[in-house]
Amino acid sequence: MPSSHPEFISRICERLLELQPRTALDIGCGYGKFGVLYHEYCNTYCKRLDGRIDGVEIYQPYVDHLYRTLPLVYRNIFQTNILERLELVNGYQCVICTDMLEHVDKESGHRLLYAITAGAQAGFITTPVRWFPSSNHFGNEAERHRCLWTADELAEYGAVTTGKVLHLLEIM
Repeated sequence: MPSSHPEFISRICERLLELQPRTALDIGCGYGKFGVLYHEYCNTYCKRLDGRIDGVEIYQPYVDHLYRTLPLVYRNIFQTNILERLELVNGYQCVICTDMLEHVDKESGHRLLYAITAGAQAGFITTPVRWFPSSNHFGNEAERHRCLWTADELAEYGAVTTGKVLHLLEIM
């Protein structure tokens, strides 16, 4: 579904405040929660208006919803499969990818994590701690869970914090 568990929202917002990235990419942006939070903590809170966040979303109905409800949040929304456009992560100061990694197979997930590590200055990735089945919410086949990541697997790419529901991977 175009939402994610709130377990690490405050941690990610704290890190955004510390880093104050001027550019960010939100992969699997869904309904735009992190786009709004980026503007609050990287623009408004920091008394600037030049920060830019772009979004990547595979499912056209979610993109349509974003354009209707939050038309000024994302500078660009790329309606694409990020795995077919990994070059999009290059050059961003920060990449946010919450509750998306479990929706791709492990090999593709490793390619995505490597691209974020190589192409961005920082990244924040969340994924569930435990397996749970999912369906194609709202007809979106990309919503199905395809893999489960362990903390050790994620630690190959950066620092991992494991909560009750999610792992948070911080790539710095």
